[in-house]
Amino acid sequence: MRPKRLAQAASLAIFSALVVCASESLVCGVAARWFLGMDPAGVVQVASAERDIPAGYVPALCVLALTLLAGRFFCSMVCPLGALVDVTDSVFGAQGRVARPKTAGMRGGKYLVLGILAASAAFGLALAAFLSPLSIMARLVGLVLHPLGMDAAGAFVRAARPLAEDLGMTRIAYAAVTPRDYGLEALSAGVAGIALAGVVLGPRFWCRCLCPAGAVFALFSVRPLLVRRRVNEGCTSCMRCVERCPMLAIGPDPRKTDHAECIACMRCARVCPVSAVGFLPGGGRTQGRGAGFSRSRRFVLLGVLFAAASGAVLARFLNPVGLGGSRVARAGFGVLR
Repeated sequence: MRPKRLAQAASLAIFSALVVCASESLVCGVAARWFLGMDPAGVVQVASAERDIPAGYVPALCVLALTLLAGRFFCSMVCPLGALVDVTDSVFGAQGRVARPKTAGMRGGKYLVLGILAASAAFGLALAAFLSPLSIMARLVGLVLHPLGMDAAGAFVRAARPLAEDLGMTRIAYAAVTPRDYGLEALSAGVAGIALAGVVLGPRFWCRCLCPAGAVFALFSVRPLLVRRRVNEGCTSCMRCVERCPMLAIGPDPRKTDHAECIACMRCARVCPVSAVGFLPGGGRTQGRGAGFSRSRRFVLLGVLFAAASGAVLARFLNPVGLGGSRVARAGFGVLR
């Protein structure tokens, strides 16, 4: 298994275990808070909505500092939702397909989402609890998968009870599994389903076009100082890297890279027939275009304008049902307080 896959598997397993253990009060919630706090979009949105800096802001600062050095490494190796997206892409064959060039113009959508989160915070509406990748995963695991697992365990215990009584296995015969019902399961599953449904439009569609955390990391990855795509003189312009890049970060000239979109998945290096692509210093020349305030970044302003027009209405109708502020359900950015 490649190091990237190992890192993704470890991150997904650790994150899921922390969420489940925290929901069962088996461990202190500090570890889960620090993991959730790695998402800068969510931390900033909660801080803005609450008019206070959450205690879990330090991990986000550390991740942003590393992003300046290594680009969007978090998206490809640490983010549990990114790992789940990759699994979905593999199951449905999206990783073997070329990302549709027509979706390149949709990459600005993540800045629109980020702008909506930022502006809606002015009305005390913590939408990051439903749109942040780590919060989406926390809700999927804590409010959907964990209760389903508990229900399945309870059904097994009930089915095994007669046999356990006959065999004198009293611990199983009298065991009881308390069902879990947190509420908002359908909404949590629906949001996660939307993030994964992008597979029909190509690999990593959520990460390319919708993820607000990805937008923040992109703004900090204009030109990573250490780890970034480099191409040496051996490049034959075969265009295989262009075809296989899931983020559409490589343009018509395979020697140039949009570092703000590159997540350092290194797929281009693996498919290069002459090993002309590297990511560490000494691997070749670096050519890239800055992320600048291009047309796609104007989606940030569109998001702010949209949120300014609709934030008051959303706050009025959603806050009464518990979607405003930091006290959002039982899994998500409410644990940052």
